Amino acid sequence: MVCPQVAVNAIHDMMLIHGHYGYSQELPLGLRFRNAVGFELAYGSTEIMKLILARELIGRRF
Repeated sequence: MVCPQVAVNAIHDMMLIHGHYGYSQELPLGLRFRNAVGFELAYGSTEIMKLILARELIGRRF
């Protein structure tokens, strides 16, 4: 659940370090960033996943 968010943040930081060159086709950072964002979106937001886990662990009545 946290891994996609950490990956997006790490890749985004790398792209900021490289500047405009990070967004070019010569570095694979742009592709990896798009893949990580897609991975994050595919598994839903972290808050929704936390809510689902809390319901499973505690129960729906709480």
